[in-house]
Amino acid sequence: MPEPNPLRWTFLLHCSIVIFAIWGVIYTLAHVERAHYCGELAACIAHGPEDEAVAALRQMARLPDPPLETFVVAAASPTRVVARQAQDTVDELLREWRCQLKSDHGACRIAARLERLAAALDAQRESVSPLDYSWLGMTAETILRLSESAPSIDAIDLAVHCDSLLTTAEGNHIDIDLDVVPVVSATISGAPDARFSRPSRLALKSMVPEEEATEIRLEEPPAPPPDVASLVPDF
Repeated sequence: MPEPNPLRWTFLLHCSIVIFAIWGVIYTLAHVERAHYCGELAACIAHGPEDEAVAALRQMARLPDPPLETFVVAAASPTRVVARQAQDTVDELLREWRCQLKSDHGACRIAARLERLAAALDAQRESVSPLDYSWLGMTAETILRLSESAPSIDAIDLAVHCDSLLTTAEGNHIDIDLDVVPVVSATISGAPDARFSRPSRLALKSMVPEEEATEIRLEEPPAPPPDVASLVPDF
């Protein structure tokens, strides 16, 4: 029986090590390049002009595993165009995850992303504009619905985050049409009459103390003298 050649096994072992080392270097370089690319896009979203920030958000959304935290921070941006684009991107991701769950594809991965998204939204909830509280509440409800079809790793933590988001969205909800009068676009002549309706007499009396009201009545000018012509008798 021929004995195994030790040089042959040594050669195969060395080749395997070299191949794994090459793949490791390639994976590391790809990971570093991706991180650098995402950092440049995130900087453009945070500090760039509106058009460049919107374009960067669209480019980031095309990545295989986009950074959800960057989308959430952008969704709370004071720039409305950037915030709306980020919110639309989050909505699109949720729609994609719903389709993947219906096809039973990557449920565990989607569950982890749902948890990341809920945690990121909860961390940024105080920075979200009151104009976007309705979007925040609907997003939390969508996350809860999708989590029913995905095996969540930490269901309690996910529920706590979503409950916090719903509380913020419902407790701080404002009605823009009733509570806010635009200063720039509206004028006094075009504002609703109800906003400038004359206050009642009781309301005016409650605004002025009784002592000041008495002084005002005492300081009123005397009544004008009667017309002399009316005192002359007719003959």
